[in-house]
Amino acid sequence: MVKKISYVIGQADDGQQIHDIMRHRMELTEKQIRQAKYREKGICLNGEQKYTVAPVKTEDVLEVRIEESGASKIPFSYNEDIWNPKAGILYEDEDLIVVNKPAGVVSHPSPGHYNDSMASLLTGYYEKKAETMNLRCIGRLDKDTSGVLLFAKNQVAADRLAKQRMSGELKKEYQALAEGHFDSRDGTVQVGITKIPGEIQARIDEDGKDAITHYQVRGEQYILEIPVSCVRLHLETGRTHQIRLHMSWMGHPLLGDEWYGGNMILGKRAALHAATVTFLQPFTKERITVMAQLPKDMAQIWNDEEW
Repeated sequence: MVKKISYVIGQADDGQQIHDIMRHRMELTEKQIRQAKYREKGICLNGEQKYTVAPVKTEDVLEVRIEESGASKIPFSYNEDIWNPKAGILYEDEDLIVVNKPAGVVSHPSPGHYNDSMASLLTGYYEKKAETMNLRCIGRLDKDTSGVLLFAKNQVAADRLAKQRMSGELKKEYQALAEGHFDSRDGTVQVGITKIPGEIQARIDEDGKDAITHYQVRGEQYILEIPVSCVRLHLETGRTHQIRLHMSWMGHPLLGDEWYGGNMILGKRAALHAATVTFLQPFTKERITVMAQLPKDMAQIWNDEEW
């Protein structure tokens, strides 16, 4: 797969070396620059191949070819009973794809799930189309969490999206069903989290890694005489089981969350859904928002259109 990246030299960059433009303006890593140097037509200025020490002038056009070859290292499978691409692909362009991950599917290969992860199913989809794709998952979801999951199709896109995630430009909004009715309709939880050694779970720890969750209550009901709140949440940090732990710590565990004290009568998995993701297209800088419809299990519990 070949990706061509172009950059028009501005007045402020006049006289700089190509290497500086590639590193600081085109946001390429040193490894990507080295690879382009030894590729035919890998670095061209106004259509002519150049060394990275060559100077540039205002209105020059610098084009870099980024190429990824070889088969994906992700074990692949294809099973429409688990994930159907017709309904499961929410957005796609030449640099990335956003899918709707079902609950019960892990994001990427892990012990016990080498062939049935979302990354494997998606790689299998491309293999079936005879397309070689080295996918990178940008911000995984827990196995039980459904909703939007973003994959980059090339290393440059992955690097840029990862930077957006770190800076907060890439944002996810979650929907959850929590037990109880909240004292405040909105608020912020800031309390540390520590991973439990040797376990999948984590725990609240005031001396642990800082974790910040913002929430807004969107509705309240009694379901089978159990008080339930529908909540929208977004994170400033991405700790293990952060939403689940913070809601439980507040006294409002998610329905179906057996690890953190959730009510198991109304649900059989933690009632958490990644509803939207917003990011900048890594090359055009277009702002994109992708939404995933609430899954049937959560919709049937809440039985209300107010989300």
